[in-house]
Amino acid sequence: MAYERFRFDDPKRAPCYTATIATVHDLNSRIGPVCSKSGSVAAGACERAAIAVEDGGIPFAYAAAWANLQAGPPVGMDHTRWMQARDDAAAFLDKWGVAAARLGWPVQHLFDPPRDWIGGLVWEIGGGAVVALTDRQAII
Repeated sequence: MAYERFRFDDPKRAPCYTATIATVHDLNSRIGPVCSKSGSVAAGACERAAIAVEDGGIPFAYAAAWANLQAGPPVGMDHTRWMQARDDAAAFLDKWGVAAARLGWPVQHLFDPPRDWIGGLVWEIGGGAVVALTDRQAII
């Protein structure tokens, strides 16, 4: 199965949120603005984001979304589906996180929960595994 990245100007697939990344060098000052943004990261997730970057090697661009996903399911999301997406995200970030960042995959294309349209990649893996990744496509 191929997962195609979508265009941001497609109103049916508009992103649910956008992670803001500051361009300063200190990790705390970079994660702080993302975490302090109202509603962008669940309570306590800031520390998880910093740990993910420092100890887990998660690309900074994905740290806040990854920490938010770990914190709990999106409103209205089935708990079992959330747990699968969380596990799939961990496996994806371990194997493909750095490559995805280098290829330019925006955080929304990986982590946006499904609503009335397809969700981000981690919600579509469904217990499978990404076996190939390009700048436009993930093969599951």
